[in-house]
Amino acid sequence: MLWRKFKLEWPYFVGELLIVTLGVLIALALDSWNDARLERRVEDEVLEWLISDMESDTAFFAEWSSNVVEKLAALDYLSAVLADPNSLVEDSLAFLNAIAVGSYYSWNQPAMRRTTFDELVSSGNLGLIDDAIVRRRVVEYYYVEEDSRKRMEGRRTEYPQIAYRLVPRSSEWTAQESLQGARLRLTIDEIRRSDLSEHVVAEINFAGFLQSTIVPLDSLARDLLVELESYREARH
Repeated sequence: MLWRKFKLEWPYFVGELLIVTLGVLIALALDSWNDARLERRVEDEVLEWLISDMESDTAFFAEWSSNVVEKLAALDYLSAVLADPNSLVEDSLAFLNAIAVGSYYSWNQPAMRRTTFDELVSSGNLGLIDDAIVRRRVVEYYYVEEDSRKRMEGRRTEYPQIAYRLVPRSSEWTAQESLQGARLRLTIDEIRRSDLSEHVVAEINFAGFLQSTIVPLDSLARDLLVELESYREARH
């Protein structure tokens, strides 16, 4: 009788086991689907942040390039004037402003927007960018950017410190317009007697290095922006 009882309950037992197993599998599948959906949403946010950073960088490079051109023009003018002790300074305020403008990007070299990338690296979430090629392109961009900044730091000159001591300013890049008469002439004479001219060439070389650095960084940023936007579109 006991054997018959077990025999009669086997179909029920197997049915219950199948129902439980199926329930567990469905729950696991739902959890996996939900996790994938959440990861996809987070990746969407990461992509938006990176795209925003690239848009900011490309706009910044345009401004940087323009300012470096202005810096080089100012330094070339100073080099010509200071090379000849008998040269006349026709516009004294323009001369002083040129000295100030020559200090563009001399104190601190500009940095790109790294907030998103640094957060991804520090949190170990760089893998949220699912595409390995896109992920590698992002890492390469910030590696080149970081290497460029280090190389800029090693090329800084004494020009900005000397210029800062010599030119009274109303703002960082503008000489005081109130400089007039004897005070203005004394300022010009002090500049001619200083060792500023000895550092103009080094600052011109530094500006040239900045200019040569902008081109590859700008190109990388624009290419990465296009790649990120294409990847974002392909995912939807």
